[in-house]
Amino acid sequence: MFVRAVSLSLLSFLVLPVHAAGNAAGAGLAPRPGLWAQTITGDRAPAPIQMKICVGVAEPGDNPFGPQSEEDGEECPTNEIKRTAGGLSYVRVCRLNPGTMTSKGTVTGDLNTSYRVAGTVEVAGVKLAPGESKLSRYQASARYLGACPAGMEPGDTAP
Repeated sequence: MFVRAVSLSLLSFLVLPVHAAGNAAGAGLAPRPGLWAQTITGDRAPAPIQMKICVGVAEPGDNPFGPQSEEDGEECPTNEIKRTAGGLSYVRVCRLNPGTMTSKGTVTGDLNTSYRVAGTVEVAGVKLAPGESKLSRYQASARYLGACPAGMEPGDTAP
C-alpha cells in the first residue's frame, strides 16, 4: 500500500522531493524520475525519518528541494535553483496566510544516483506556540533505487 505524501506545517520539509524530477529550472537541476530511498533528520524530527518516494517529472520551474505545498494556488514569488561550485543551491519564498515561509539550502552529490540536502525553513509573520523557533534545520540523503513499482505514482511514499 502506498501513501500520498503530505506537508505538515513547519515539518513540510520532510518529503523531498514530492513532485520533482526532470528539468526544474534547467537541465540537470532535479533528481531523475523513479523510486528514491530517503533519510531525513532535523531539529523538529525526534528520530530519523526513512521512506521511499516515487519521483516523477516536474513542470519547468518547479523546485524539488524546498518544502512542498499542500495548498493549490500557493504563491511562491521566489523559487530558484542555481548551480554552485559544490553542487546546487536553492531558495523558495512562499506567501502564507498570513506571513511567509522561506526555505534555503544546498544540494551535493549525483542527482542520478545519490545526493544530500542541507537546508533551513524559516517562517515570518506567523503566530507560533510560546518558545517555538521560527527557524528549522534539516538534512536529507537520497539514493536512487530504480523505476517506481507498478501502481505507485509520483508523490506516493512507502516505508
